[in-house]
Amino acid sequence: MKASAKPSAGDGIAGIQAAPSAPTGVGAVGGVNTIVVSWLGSGGATGYTATATSGALTRTCTSALLGCTVPTVPAGTWSVTVTATGLGGTSVASSPVAANVTDPLNPPSQPVGINVTAGARQATVSWTAPANPGAGIAGYTVTAYPGGATCTTTGLSCTVTGLTAGGGYTFNVVATAINGAGTSPASVLSALTVLGPPGPPTGVGVVALPNSAQVSWLGPILSGGPVDRRATVSWVPATTGAAAAWFTVTAVPGGLTCTTTGTACVITGLANGRAHVFTVVAYAAPGSGPADSPPSMPSTAVYPGVAPGAPLAVTAVARDSGLMVSWRPPADAGSGISHYSATSTSNGRCATLDGTADRCTMFVPSGADYQVSVVAHGEYGGESPPVPAAVRTTPTFPEIPARATDLIASGSLNTSRGGARDVMEPGDPITLDGGGFAPNSSVRFAAYTSGGAADDVRVDLLGTPTATTDGTAVVAVGVPATVTAGMRLAFLARGVAPDGTVRSLLLWADLPGSAPDIGPLPGPEPEPVTAPVTGGPGTGPAAAPPVRRARTGGLATTGPPVGSLLVTGLLLLFAGVALRRVARYDKDPAFQRSVVGQLRRVKGNRARPTGVSTRCLRHDSARKAAGSGFRSWSERRGSSSR
Repeated sequence: MKASAKPSAGDGIAGIQAAPSAPTGVGAVGGVNTIVVSWLGSGGATGYTATATSGALTRTCTSALLGCTVPTVPAGTWSVTVTATGLGGTSVASSPVAANVTDPLNPPSQPVGINVTAGARQATVSWTAPANPGAGIAGYTVTAYPGGATCTTTGLSCTVTGLTAGGGYTFNVVATAINGAGTSPASVLSALTVLGPPGPPTGVGVVALPNSAQVSWLGPILSGGPVDRRATVSWVPATTGAAAAWFTVTAVPGGLTCTTTGTACVITGLANGRAHVFTVVAYAAPGSGPADSPPSMPSTAVYPGVAPGAPLAVTAVARDSGLMVSWRPPADAGSGISHYSATSTSNGRCATLDGTADRCTMFVPSGADYQVSVVAHGEYGGESPPVPAAVRTTPTFPEIPARATDLIASGSLNTSRGGARDVMEPGDPITLDGGGFAPNSSVRFAAYTSGGAADDVRVDLLGTPTATTDGTAVVAVGVPATVTAGMRLAFLARGVAPDGTVRSLLLWADLPGSAPDIGPLPGPEPEPVTAPVTGGPGTGPAAAPPVRRARTGGLATTGPPVGSLLVTGLLLLFAGVALRRVARYDKDPAFQRSVVGQLRRVKGNRARPTGVSTRCLRHDSARKAAGSGFRSWSERRGSSSR
């Protein structure tokens, strides 16, 4: 049996014929409430349907031919497609095409809510869209009366230009329908709007420029020092009223003025050292309406003046972790000097409180040399050029005493282990910190270890950090590994206070098996320690010889209490002497007679020596010889009474 070919669209075989293909060459032309649609035929099609859609609206027409007209279409833009129908079913829709439909019988209603903002020879008009847009709104036209100046827009505001300053205007708005479907009625005329003179400039400020008092209105207030008999004014032009053609600046007091059509002008002849304020007036072009704006708000006051000359004979003298800077006043003080300031090549700085001082002291880290410069600051702004010292200067540093017991501490160090007294082992890490030092000054940390003898003292320099802005210095160290049981240990932080005096902070530590603290060790004045500091800047030459000081009881000490040991030793000594006397009394008759005689004299005299008791004796034979009134006998140094 011979196989048959697969049927195709248009073969006319019922039941197995495919649907027609989609029409091609679709065209759509919009008219007044209609759309004329045309297309090319599809094989096997017996009819066609054209469909127009706009949003939720749908309109159709059908035909067995190659075109039809879609009726009763509202104005607007529509999307049109065509399908073909045959024995095999309906084709897919063709590619869509657009058609614009007009409707002259349904224009939009009038715009409402007209609002006008006057500007410089122009006006900005805004409104609310019509309640009934009709077939759709293509745009709006604003018209000014008198004159008929217009502006158009698709939005809800536009600006009418070319108006006359000082003139009165009203405005209306018309909405235009899409596709020439007509226009709305004109809106109600706006209220009468009068375009006034230029608005007053704003943001008026003053600065000084060389050789002039310059006035500018292009930006914000500038900054700078005034100059000789001059000042600079700036402002921002107003955005309301007529456009400004030129500006006039007036100085008060004095009434000096400058006028310009540009963005700057110059005022000279101001009085140095006297407060001046400035106002600005804007002027419109001739024939554009009222001539001038109200004056601007006055500027802030400015004091024209002359900057001082350079200070003379600048020198720097080394101090402990600081520099004392001195100078002579400049030959020309200008319009007056408010104060002086000195700076170093590091971050050192100091300043005077007034223009009469001739020195100030700054604190800087030790171990470097510094170049110092001085500036004189003008009474009314401006300053002299910086004047450097003739030579660089290296600050000194307070010397470290040879023994911790040779100084009086200003306070105690703080530790990371807590408290002012701690028990430590060799090699233990510890962070030391102390306050009250001059900011930006060097603080030297040291550790003292001693075996107890006056000359057996070891000093380890631990570091030289720089004090922070709050006067605190911190160093992380370890307990010296050379420390052994029985030694004494103390930590020292030494530097300068904000007033320039030497400041020392001390911390005594307990070591396992440490020797008792017996107070200051005897010996000559301490010799300075000049060994370099590990982990910190080097030290400069000594500022002054160290001063020997005794320790006070306010510091933590090591070992058991001294007083109890002393009393115990004396009691043992006295007991030994008393036992020797008793033994002699039993064996020596002559000594017995001597004791009895002394007791009889005491009984008759009733007086006895005073002082520190050294021995006390009791014996039966002595009691018998002295009578029943004998209780005890004491030998004392000095005099006393029973």
